[in-house]
Amino acid sequence: MNSDRKAGLITVAVAAVMIILSLQLDAGLATGAVGVSGTPIMIAGLALFFGLILIFFPDGGFKTEWPPSMTFISIGLLLVILLAYGYMLEIVGFTLASVAFMYFLLRLFTCTKRVSALVAVSSTLTLYIIFDYLLNISLPIGDLIRPWIS
Repeated sequence: MNSDRKAGLITVAVAAVMIILSLQLDAGLATGAVGVSGTPIMIAGLALFFGLILIFFPDGGFKTEWPPSMTFISIGLLLVILLAYGYMLEIVGFTLASVAFMYFLLRLFTCTKRVSALVAVSSTLTLYIIFDYLLNISLPIGDLIRPWIS
């Protein structure tokens, strides 16, 4: 059994579990036309469909190759950066956490230090202006910065 069929079997199994668990969801309030389980069932249906394609058409008519190991290291670093951003958002607030997140993300994707810093600061300020002033949505200030502001 090749790796495509194994991945297809795993995908079908996960999709089946998702559908079973989604059918057991119960909402106390009205949830609209789709219902509380509609979206998870649609996602599981897509996973089931593509899992079956992997099982019945394993090669797809082309030769697949694993990416170099550096790709997996980059994906791991990306996950670490995302987790750190989520954690730091509450501590240092949106502005500082977003600048750091964008900077390290751009450095991960091989931008220069200068370009990374420029894009990180400008995109964070743009997002801050859009959310805070135009959409009137308050962004997290951060526990470390809150005493200095109030």
